[in-house]
Amino acid sequence: MGRRWVIQLWLRIPPKARDVFLNIAFAVVGATMSIVFMKLVSGAFDAGLPRLMKAGKWAFVWKSFLLITGSTLAVGLLLKWLCPEAAGSGIPQVKHAYWQRRGMLPWRWAWVKLVCGVISIGGGSSLGREGPSVFASASAASTVAGKLGLPGVRRRGAVAAGAAAGLAAAFNTPLAGITFVLEEIIGDLNSRSLGPAILAAVTGAFGVYIFIGQQPSFTVPSISSLHWQVYLIVPVVAALAALIGVFFQDLTLMLRKRVRNITAVPVWCKPVIGGWLTWVFGVAAFLICGRIGVFGLGYIDLDASMTHGIAWSVALLLLCAKLPATIFSYGFGGCGGIFAPTLFFGAMTGFAIGGLSGEAMRMFNPDSALFTGNDLILFASVGMSACFGATVRAPLTALLMIFEMTHRYEIIPALMIATVVSQATARVFGGHRNFYDAILAQDGVDVENLRPPRDLETLAGQNIMSLAEACPYVLHSLDTATLSAHLAKYPAFLFPVEEQGKFKGLLARDDAMAAILQNTPPVLHPAPQCLHTETVQNALNRLRLAHTHLCIILDEPEGQVLAILTEHKLLESSILRPER
Repeated sequence: MGRRWVIQLWLRIPPKARDVFLNIAFAVVGATMSIVFMKLVSGAFDAGLPRLMKAGKWAFVWKSFLLITGSTLAVGLLLKWLCPEAAGSGIPQVKHAYWQRRGMLPWRWAWVKLVCGVISIGGGSSLGREGPSVFASASAASTVAGKLGLPGVRRRGAVAAGAAAGLAAAFNTPLAGITFVLEEIIGDLNSRSLGPAILAAVTGAFGVYIFIGQQPSFTVPSISSLHWQVYLIVPVVAALAALIGVFFQDLTLMLRKRVRNITAVPVWCKPVIGGWLTWVFGVAAFLICGRIGVFGLGYIDLDASMTHGIAWSVALLLLCAKLPATIFSYGFGGCGGIFAPTLFFGAMTGFAIGGLSGEAMRMFNPDSALFTGNDLILFASVGMSACFGATVRAPLTALLMIFEMTHRYEIIPALMIATVVSQATARVFGGHRNFYDAILAQDGVDVENLRPPRDLETLAGQNIMSLAEACPYVLHSLDTATLSAHLAKYPAFLFPVEEQGKFKGLLARDDAMAAILQNTPPVLHPAPQCLHTETVQNALNRLRLAHTHLCIILDEPEGQVLAILTEHKLLESSILRPER
């Protein structure tokens, strides 16, 4: 009785108001996942390497080796046994699910990624927590939408809301959460998802305020009295930081591809190799300068550097150590993202370039006080924005994220310069794909046709396979046992039928049930057919003349079923319109 009363009350709420409540619910779920993951990662890391530092240098060496070996071994085994798809950052999978899976993200992937992320980053692997946070938040919101029985289009909205809230909570950056979803996941700043993304990001930010506080990610002193000469160095820092981002992307993807093709090494053992190589660079940096920023997120050293500064030589050392450590951690199949490492690369680049420029100035003028203190912090902020922006190719997100992480309005002009320089540098030297699109392409996804075109003419001229969907419920036999099993396993209303690798027709669910009850041969119906080489417009024309809502895609005339194209998919792509 109570449940029925709740349902009746829910149905009395206007549809638009229900959408607002649902969006807030998705955002709360997403923000909760992100905050829990953040706390677990911080707790796991703080309980490990920072404590080992107090045991002395040589005790730190062998104990850190045991820690990173054990953590990466645990991650490798969990990925092998439970979910190999949980490796990496997760943002490419969110993007693919949004466009190609109607927003459906398996919950199994999310919780395995969370567990592996905590173990991996907490154990010292040089990876970030923001990518897994976005993935887990989006997956949790998608799962809730599925439990509520929402259709695929609505689950897409849940994914966007969860991702925006997750990133806003991970960095305490609501504006960057909005722009990241629109720039990277949806790919359209004019999307109708802007309103829900804003609401979700604000909800995520409130979650952080309640459980963590309103303080920025980095405590940065007031930046004032900047010399005009500073702005001459800003483009140099931005260009070099962007080049490091491009270099990181190219080497990581190359290593990832080669490692995946190595069959002599077990899959579960590959993260361990990456962990060992990370340990080599991390321990070397620790023995030289006494810092552990190469391990884990690196936020302890990064926050200290942004607050108190850092010598340019130490910054250069940490950059040269963390860059290969991150490449090995990610390339060998570790579980974590690239946000934190790219921010670290950029900041250390800024400190190194600023410090070296100051030393060069003092060679000509010993009394020069340029490029110290505030200037170096500005260069570090510019480097973070440029390196992240060049890798992810989300310029507005890169600008707003650094501004929100520092709460310093005075750095915005320099960040704007950095945004322009980094995007230009990335396009010239890094090609047209960002890190996430390159990952999807390496995994066999047709990135060029991942999102439907914005104009109908381009979409209609696309290859039909760009909108096709896999059809796992093709019938290869019409005997009673096979029909009964298929009806029980798949909720479809129409089943393509093949005989000896040739398409024969469509079997309706009602006809299949009648055939089972009456023990008679089922009746097959004709269906519109297209070859896999034809265009979407050809399928549209044939669907308009047919009495079914799907088109069968064949490998050759009267050949094997490769996929299907449904009217629902066409409607989602805004191409199926009533004839005038």
